Order: sequence, then structure tokens, then C-alpha cells
Amino acid sequence: MDHFPEERERPDTEDELKEQLVTQIDAGFAELTRRYWQRLYRLALRIAANRHDAEDLVAETLLRTWRSLSTYPASRIRVMRIWPWLVTVLMNVWRNEIRRRNRRPAEVPLVVKLLDVRPGAPWLVEQAVLRAEAHEELGEMLRTLPTDHRRAVVMRYGRGDSIADIAAALRCPEGTAKSKALRGLHRLRRRYADQAAGA
Repeated sequence: MDHFPEERERPDTEDELKEQLVTQIDAGFAELTRRYWQRLYRLALRIAANRHDAEDLVAETLLRTWRSLSTYPASRIRVMRIWPWLVTVLMNVWRNEIRRRNRRPAEVPLVVKLLDVRPGAPWLVEQAVLRAEAHEELGEMLRTLPTDHRRAVVMRYGRGDSIADIAAALRCPEGTAKSKALRGLHRLRRRYADQAAGA
């Protein structure tokens, strides 16, 4: 696209990109956007309600990124890890939007619950996102759960169904339905932790 630097001007490595952000911020930021926009958008799609919200989330993330880079000293830019930093900015933008809308926990997508995203644990967000780049991984892990646990997890944390609705669907007492949902979620978290440890 015309607004991105010519191919010959593009930095090859992250260090070269950071140096360009220090010396030529306009060209450096255009390259950062070209290089990371798709990854940011895929992540935003996983946590936003729809494509429109995802696009807004990426746009606001890039705006904040630009503002920060414009004020950061060169020494800070040169030592940063760009992708984890972008993930942190995006997740902060998303959390602020959640607070603004006063969303209920049931409306938070399953993939975010699974990653245990909390305002006090930005490191966990970065670690989990870097190891779980695609929704397919979540689907594969869900398929490893016993059928009742999988249905309870999807109904409770994916769709936000009530415990009473889950109990009716599984034809079991409400306490059992709640237990199946929690155990299923805990199993998924353990699988993610095991996968991360073995990565």
C-alpha cells in the first residue's frame, strides 16, 4: 500500500524496527502497523463481540501505541519487546472498554475466561496469548473433555447460560451442573498451563 515504506526501506529484524521507531517514527510506525495489524486483529476478534468492535479495538490500540512511542525515550524503545507490549496495550484498551460498558462477566468470551485475564495479571495475558495464537487450539482442547463437562463449559462460559439451564440440558441437579462447568474450565486451564510449560 502506498502509505507504507518501500520494500527496500523496511527493517528486517525487530531491533532494526525499533531503531527506525527511534530515528524515523513515521516510517517506523507505518512498518509496525504493517507488520502487526493482522495479529492484533486476530487477537481482537477473539475477545471482542464482533468485527466492528475488533476493528475499533485495534484502531484504539494503534492510536495509544503511537502516542506512547512519540513520548518514550530512545532507551525505552530499544529494549522493549514489541509484540508483548502491543498485546498489553490492546488488553488494557479492552478492559477499559469493558469497564465503560459495565459488561457482566457472563458476556466475556470463553477464550478470555480460559486465559484468566485479570487487571492485576498482564503478564499472564501476554504469556497465554503468545502460546495460544488460534481459536482452533481451544476447540481441540474442548474436544478432549468428557461430553458433559464440555457442554457445561461451553454453555456457562461461552454462551453465559444459567446453572439452571445447564442442569436442565444435562438432566442433572444444579450443583452437579455447576461442578461440571468449573471442573471443565479448570481442566482446560491446566492443559494450557501444561502446554505453555512444554513449549
